[in-house]
Amino acid sequence: SCWCRLAPILQAMRVARSRPEWQTRCQPAVYWRTAAAALLSVAGLAFATSVRGFSGLVPSAALRFSGGRRTVCRSTVLGGGLRWEDKVPKGQDPLFSFKTYDEPDAPVPWDRSQTEVMVDAMSVIKWYWEKIQEDNEDLTVLNDISVGWPQRVFQAAMVLTEHYGKDRPPSPWRPVIVVFDQPDKEMTWSGLKIKKWSRLQRSGPLDCGLIDRGRYDTKWESNGKFKHLYPQIPREEEPMVTLAWAQTYVDQSAAGFTRCDREILYMLEVITRQFARRQVLVTEDRNLAEEASRYCTVRGAEWFEREVLALAGERGPDIIEALMGGSYGIEKVTKVLPRTVRAAFLAQ
Repeated sequence: SCWCRLAPILQAMRVARSRPEWQTRCQPAVYWRTAAAALLSVAGLAFATSVRGFSGLVPSAALRFSGGRRTVCRSTVLGGGLRWEDKVPKGQDPLFSFKTYDEPDAPVPWDRSQTEVMVDAMSVIKWYWEKIQEDNEDLTVLNDISVGWPQRVFQAAMVLTEHYGKDRPPSPWRPVIVVFDQPDKEMTWSGLKIKKWSRLQRSGPLDCGLIDRGRYDTKWESNGKFKHLYPQIPREEEPMVTLAWAQTYVDQSAAGFTRCDREILYMLEVITRQFARRQVLVTEDRNLAEEASRYCTVRGAEWFEREVLALAGERGPDIIEALMGGSYGIEKVTKVLPRTVRAAFLAQ
């Protein structure tokens, strides 16, 4: 019958029902292999990081913005955790002696045409506030750092544009960069101010000069032609400052941070990644100065003031007086700013 013929075939196809033995992480051999692999991974990462520090290469922005100032591996394994300049022989890095200079207000030993400047605007403003308070000890001086004061720093920075960065490596920004904090939401009641500054954050860095090209550079004549009211300077040759804002590249709004320190470090890392630069950062923030010293030379607000007085000529004392609370040039500077920047600087 058919059953008799199928029986041997089914018997041959029969599979044993023994219980399979699977590898589990509970077995000692698997456990030790996993622990050894993890240990070797940590040792390899520590070795690679230390070799990078010894070779004098600048770590990437991801390493600096990982949430901590120093990783455990760099601080404990193979002598890591120190400034990378301290690891480099003096003959290897031509800027060694300048990067490790400890006087924050000493003159820069380079030609101005080869030097670039980045300004931490809010720390400079607060430094002038302290001077104002020292001169008026019997008064309580209250100011809004986001209204009126950014124009003063911009006006002073514009003095440097005609002398700095004429002979420099390629860069996505101007030789003089001014970086601003975002307004603190907990310290202001103006929702309009927060909105206007957030719009600047989304727009990214802007190049601004003292020539108003929007309304005053041309005039329509009866003969059907435009008449130029001001000498036309090509935009790439016009003295301009790059204005940058906190939270453009490194968004810390979820944590409630409004400082531009991460922005400054990110921009410094970008411009020094491929080319050796004679870069100066002006700040009064000691933590930022320590972090930025791996990328550039750090100077204080006193150095900035001395440069403005030396390069501005007769206007120098008036510009510094404006930083001390005067009104010199504020109306003119505000008038020539781009519309979005002007709206943010005037929002109260």
